[in-house]
Amino acid sequence: MTTAETQHKLLRTLGALASLDLNPALEVRLNVPELDDDAAFLEWANQPELEGLQIESDGEGWISIMSPTGFISGPLGAEVTRHLGNWAANDGTGYVTDSQALYRLKHIGRRVPDAAWISAERVRTVPPEQRKLALTAAPVFVVEIRSPTDRLPRLQAKMREWMSDGVLLGLLLDPANRRAQIYRAEDTDAEWLKAERFDGSPVLPGFVLDLSVLWALYDKIMRQ
Repeated sequence: MTTAETQHKLLRTLGALASLDLNPALEVRLNVPELDDDAAFLEWANQPELEGLQIESDGEGWISIMSPTGFISGPLGAEVTRHLGNWAANDGTGYVTDSQALYRLKHIGRRVPDAAWISAERVRTVPPEQRKLALTAAPVFVVEIRSPTDRLPRLQAKMREWMSDGVLLGLLLDPANRRAQIYRAEDTDAEWLKAERFDGSPVLPGFVLDLSVLWALYDKIMRQ
């Protein structure tokens, strides 16, 4: 079997995973040096055979192809992005990104946070042509939402990687257990939030997220 035939067979097998409800989630890791270039990576990751799969890479270049995490993270991520967008519209000094925006940083690799905010100042450090691909500037604030298939220790390690790459503030949401963990650049230990309001100050002055709204949305989705 030729290399092209082997790759095509692999793509068909991986594509089939998109239609499966896997718990725990399945992950395939590949080391493909030709995909170190962002343009090549995005072209490869957007092949029709891979539609529906999560594709990222770590800081060492290993590509992770993961089965879908399910439905529930979508509405929760949209709600967080909406609140963040309302705040950003008044703040006017940066941009909100959702689960479609790709970042590439030294430690985290190529990752797509569920929601993030990045200052215009940081965006300006990246040449305009590179902004069309994976942004090589760190968001100021990132949000990750734990899905039913996510292992908590792995998500916590991912949050620490974000912080090591210049993120100033991070929020890990665990809706099934109605809890949230805060990561700050100046603190080595993450903090489980005791209240049901997340205050982004001083990094995000004036941004407050009512977690009870997210927990209520989660409960509503699960009841219907």
